[in-house]
Amino acid sequence: VREMIQLIMQKMAMRFREDDISYQRLVTHLHFALSRVSHYEMHELDQEMLSMIQKKFADSYQCTKEVTDIIQNKYDIYFPESELGYITIHLNRLKQ
Repeated sequence: VREMIQLIMQKMAMRFREDDISYQRLVTHLHFALSRVSHYEMHELDQEMLSMIQKKFADSYQCTKEVTDIIQNKYDIYFPESELGYITIHLNRLKQ
């Protein structure tokens, strides 16, 4: 999770306040996302909703995709598209 947060900060060229509730939500979600993918427990996200997230928050989605691709290549951890959507929502909230 720490590595993912560092990658996100680098790619978004941002610093996050650790006491920010949006930061804490992102960290918590990443913990649970990693747990879900390691136990093959997938949360589904409606395809229309995912498509809207990808379009509306395109820069956050791109960052999420790049970070999860790095993690996948480095640790062989695969994140399904629905998980990318949820991470994108948390990341976009943090940007605001």
